[in-house]
Amino acid sequence: EDLPRRADLVVSEVVSNNLLGEGVLDATAHARIHLLEAGAPAIPRTGAIHVAMATVDLKYRAPVERVAGFGLSATNLSRSPCLGVTRDAPIEFVTEAGTLFQLDLTGRPVADSESASCCLAAHKEGSAMGVVQWMSLELADDVRLDTGPGTASTSWSMQFFPSPASLRVHPGQAIHVHGKRTRTSLLIWEKRPGGQ
Repeated sequence: EDLPRRADLVVSEVVSNNLLGEGVLDATAHARIHLLEAGAPAIPRTGAIHVAMATVDLKYRAPVERVAGFGLSATNLSRSPCLGVTRDAPIEFVTEAGTLFQLDLTGRPVADSESASCCLAAHKEGSAMGVVQWMSLELADDVRLDTGPGTASTSWSMQFFPSPASLRVHPGQAIHVHGKRTRTSLLIWEKRPGGQ
């Protein structure tokens, strides 16, 4: 009721490190239904979730056992399945990058959940400790914002989904990475040789 008429453009920044966590799909869907003229463009108009296998220094990620005499090991059960990785963290990528999800961010209908997978080829000998994830946004034709490795610094960090154990890889080896998303959450894992 605060708008004199429906808007002819929506510009939003309700994206998180994993693209989805701040509710961009629901926010833009609400705007499309209640606030926008039919066919109004959106900035950003699409978003993508990218992945690569890597080794990351996890010294600060050690499980909590005892602090000041108190047993806190039960808190490990509530830890996030991923952690933020700053741009200055020591990361060694051992595979090429792949795109796991591509999403419309204009508010048009998007499935509530979705599963996807991609095959990543190792480009060097090394140890893969898990999956690094980042996102990109298409703002307009030939205008893209990327939060991945080698890009300009932003407030968004990459996310690391650690594996239960490191995996030794060699050049040309194929690693299958899988993901499941809801409208606000993301889970990523890799499939090990032998189905693990």
